[in-house]
Amino acid sequence: MLTVYLAAAAAVFDGAGAGGLVGLVCGLLTDALCGSTLLYHTLFLSLIFALVGYISPNIFRRRVLTAVGWGIFADIAIQSCRFIFSVYLFNRAPFSELFTVVMPSVGIAAALGLPVIALARLIGRLGRRESNQSMLRGRIG
Repeated sequence: MLTVYLAAAAAVFDGAGAGGLVGLVCGLLTDALCGSTLLYHTLFLSLIFALVGYISPNIFRRRVLTAVGWGIFADIAIQSCRFIFSVYLFNRAPFSELFTVVMPSVGIAAALGLPVIALARLIGRLGRRESNQSMLRGRIG
């Protein structure tokens, strides 16, 4: 779930409003494409990254590794809750599958999440630079 890392980047670099909004959009996209329970990822991603956007600037610097850390935390929380509520409680699989199926997928997503966050950070910087230059042109012209 690389959308978790995209929402983490928005929350860490742009704050709670952007984190909640990007989490909402990424959650809707994930729910629609994965065929999971409607609004499960939407609620989790928007709430988690709105809170991350409020908490993170007070504790951590705005760095790529901070966004990766929050993404890993959110991915583990979301995947574990989904596993416990939909699989383990209904005796469809033993609890050991949390460590043999869910955690490796979180690890793979974390490894791929670093380039996603770095790319999102680069695009955000380029967009801000362009908007600042256009504002300066508007003031001069």
